[in-house]
Amino acid sequence: MANIAGVAGLTTALTLARTTNHKITVHMPGDYDIEYTSPWAGTNCCRAVSARNTPAAEWDRVTFKELWRLAKNAPEAGIHVQDMIIYSRIADAGKFCPLSSSELPPDVDSGIRFKSVYINTALYLPHLTSQCLAYGIVFKRAVLTHILGALSFHHLAPRADLIVNCTGLLASNLGGQIVVVRNTTPAMYIISGIDSSYDDECMYIMTRAAGGGTVLGGSYEKEIMKRAIRYCPELVKPGYGIEDLDVVRHCVGLRPSRVSEPRLELEKKVWDGWEGLGEVRVVHNYGAGGFGYQASYGMAENVSRLAEESLAEAEFKTLTKVKL
Repeated sequence: MANIAGVAGLTTALTLARTTNHKITVHMPGDYDIEYTSPWAGTNCCRAVSARNTPAAEWDRVTFKELWRLAKNAPEAGIHVQDMIIYSRIADAGKFCPLSSSELPPDVDSGIRFKSVYINTALYLPHLTSQCLAYGIVFKRAVLTHILGALSFHHLAPRADLIVNCTGLLASNLGGQIVVVRNTTPAMYIISGIDSSYDDECMYIMTRAAGGGTVLGGSYEKEIMKRAIRYCPELVKPGYGIEDLDVVRHCVGLRPSRVSEPRLELEKKVWDGWEGLGEVRVVHNYGAGGFGYQASYGMAENVSRLAEESLAEAEFKTLTKVKL
């Protein structure tokens, strides 16, 4: 089973601790296990335009506001603000072109530049963990074979009142080769449809904060380093190629996606424990795919509301039974 408590789990736990008085236990993440997806992410904020006027757009808005605040006020979080440049190849281009032709690579028709935030996951995940600890959240390491197994892992009570499921179930391997290099760039780059052979493919170049290196990545790419230099020659010294890239590591990123949309909802399950059959409330928060970081705070706020409503309903039922 995939290790638990990535960016969704940590952010959700922190948000619950900030907005409620509940005692929270987190199943501890497994560092760089390949199924623990959060450390491998490139982590920028750039939601597709098609997401406007949707719940996803609101999640991103809430999250971007908090990440921008952290970038400005909490350098230890490993987040910084940098220009983002998006290139559209001639075959994919629309009419909008705010970058001048002198700023574009030869096969690119248009491009835009704007400010966004970029996250060094090696710093940000420990920062989230330390913030959770400061709020009294307890971490436990354990292997769970079923979601209801989390009931018995609360640090204060024999059984937890509510489970929040941030496991990233149904993770699919959407990431191809990801290369981390020590070379840096003046901006972050996203390039649409690399060539006609890979219609759904894009590539990205992201420099992480606080000396975290630069991530070269995308989906299903075979010559990722050559393409990165092609669109961002500033990565290497003039006249040099991939031999000038100082590679830190190669890896594959798993994105916990769902075919339809992220699952963010309350589910009531039947629990068969030593006290007999009982109702268990589970709030699901998974399936954000490649947008897990940039939607994290917005989705966590929704979880907090669902958790409060669910626990209030459960308390009302208990009081009603006692009264009767």
